[in-house]
Amino acid sequence: MQTSLFFVVLIFLTYFSVRKRAHVLSMRQAQGDAGGVPFEPKPSPISQAILDIGGVAGGIYIAVTALSAFLKLEIPPRISVGGVSFDPIALVSLVSAVLWAAFQSTPQPITSHSSKNRLRSQQESQVRRIKGQVGTQIGHEMPHGCGGQIGQAKG
Repeated sequence: MQTSLFFVVLIFLTYFSVRKRAHVLSMRQAQGDAGGVPFEPKPSPISQAILDIGGVAGGIYIAVTALSAFLKLEIPPRISVGGVSFDPIALVSLVSAVLWAAFQSTPQPITSHSSKNRLRSQQESQVRRIKGQVGTQIGHEMPHGCGGQIGQAKG
């Protein structure tokens, strides 16, 4: 009974974690974080979320294994619960990675008209500033007598 309840809770938490990560990834793609035209098939947010859980769990596993070896902790290599045998460090790593999604913040979409206008205005002012700097540099590098005209012959 306890074993089946444990697995039901673990599956529920994994489902919640995958959904949360998929939502975060789809929000980032909607805001343009993906960028560019992909040359390879684009992975779905669900597949990216599952890969993310595996990566986080693997990183936690390596860190806990290194820490336990450094501290010379006696951790049993296998634990059996209700007829199921597993690595305790791997279980802790997987559960930690699944729970990590609950603490991950969801990016907020840029939807307000004023936010878009403010962003566009900032981009335009940066472009004007860069054009001014480039024009100043070109003017200083030109030989005397060119009059700031590029590509025109002197008459």
